Amino acid sequence: MKNRKKILFVEYFSFLGGGQVVLLNLLKYLRNDYEIYFLLFNRGQIEEKLKDLKINYFFIKAPEKVKYRYFWKMIPVLIKVYKFIKELKPDIIYANCYFAVKLLAPVLKILKIKAIWHKHIIIEKSCNSYLAREIRKYSKFVEKIICVSKAVKESLIKIGVSENKLVVIYNGIELIKNKRDLREKIRKKYNLNGKFVI
Repeated sequence: MKNRKKILFVEYFSFLGGGQVVLLNLLKYLRNDYEIYFLLFNRGQIEEKLKDLKINYFFIKAPEKVKYRYFWKMIPVLIKVYKFIKELKPDIIYANCYFAVKLLAPVLKILKIKAIWHKHIIIEKSCNSYLAREIRKYSKFVEKIICVSKAVKESLIKIGVSENKLVVIYNGIELIKNKRDLREKIRKKYNLNGKFVI
């Protein structure tokens, strides 16, 4: 397929939590229609999954502390991110977490590339907390924030993120094929003959 849109997915965390599983499912289904690239800031379990999915991924080691009070330590990383994104020229960037957005923010501002932020977690801190102030600040660098629930959206509104930025898209699940065969296997394995199995 020619002229496919180029999406750069960015993840800070290397473990496989709920947000990372959602991200991997997105990649699995979007890779047929889009040119998919992945930028990883820490090595770990997610890297193996990217290899299994045959996703083009790149690694730039994150600074030890993603805090701008250590800005001088972040400069080399930000320069590498800038050069990488400038060369790749993605149509849009998908950031899967707060730290990814934080590391992308200066580059997004300079290169004027559109980005979306997938927000998986309810913010329970007060609107004057450090985290709330940071989320408000970095929300200004992205076009939209995908909230996985109304509760996540409401928590962001509560801490002062513009409602215009927020959209709720619930997490999907992969449907099981051959459910009848699977049910029979489960009945047999657990001796549930004649029992109702979901």
